[in-house]
Amino acid sequence: MSRSRLCSVLMLLALISALPLLSEGPKKVLYIDSYHQGWPWNDRIADGIRKVLDDTDINFRIHYMDTKRNTAEDFKVNAGLKAKELIDSWKPDVVIASDDNAAKYVITPYFLNTEIPFVSCGINWDASIYGFPATNVTGIVEVNLVDKMLRQLSRYTNGRRIGYLASDTYTERQDAEHYKSILGIELTEEVYVTSYPEWKKEFCRLQEGVDILIVGTPGLADFDYQGAEIFVIENTKVPTGAMNEFLMPYALMGYMKVPEEFGIWAAQSALQILNGTSPAEIPMVTNHRFELILNLRIADRLGIVFSTGLLKNAKILR
Repeated sequence: MSRSRLCSVLMLLALISALPLLSEGPKKVLYIDSYHQGWPWNDRIADGIRKVLDDTDINFRIHYMDTKRNTAEDFKVNAGLKAKELIDSWKPDVVIASDDNAAKYVITPYFLNTEIPFVSCGINWDASIYGFPATNVTGIVEVNLVDKMLRQLSRYTNGRRIGYLASDTYTERQDAEHYKSILGIELTEEVYVTSYPEWKKEFCRLQEGVDILIVGTPGLADFDYQGAEIFVIENTKVPTGAMNEFLMPYALMGYMKVPEEFGIWAAQSALQILNGTSPAEIPMVTNHRFELILNLRIADRLGIVFSTGLLKNAKILR
């Protein structure tokens, strides 16, 4: 066989051996959203994912479970089954899944410790209840950054007594338990109310009994949001903080979680997995970025003057 013919044969064999790789096409990443398109928090998570993946040739797809608008248990179970069927048929190389329902109704019952790699994001406080981390699951857990907020608020008071005021719901009580058990925060007094008049009464009482007040979600059917804004300006005596933006008319300072952080971390982890890293080799983390909001009307009420540096990096509520 001539040398030129031998080279041609070798080149042909190389091309043939590469055909299976070429036929695979782009890698596929599936994002399972527990909620629906148009839900602001999760849409911003998706924006974070796209920010990382848009410059790649990855085939990216979103599947919505719609369990925010449909809360019945049978709907959630069926939504989890539909997501499983999509994974089985589309065969993504990595699955990113946001929020607790995707974990509870998709990953844990069908895929825990299987070969399909998952990156979870947005599970509240404790992922171990779903069996994470696992051999095929890593993730970023969502926590309130109340400890960072309290460190900032402590600059404006000499006392260390911390109060918590919220509606009497399971979620608010659980948040307080997590503040204590996970973040190590000592709450001097916890108050859970069932009506707007009770909320006003306890708000005033706590101004005399604590040095810092965390304002939880009211969640009350009779809560007067506009009236409460005037009431708070007139009756605030101690620095107050909140963890949700819609509560900022009633608090001096807020530390808001950044949803894009979850999407960016999840997408970057997905790329690591596609490059050969096992999910088990990627430690689970918690969020740490925040958006600072300052309420200048309450600051004026308390005689607090924020530093230029703090104002420069904050969203201002006037």
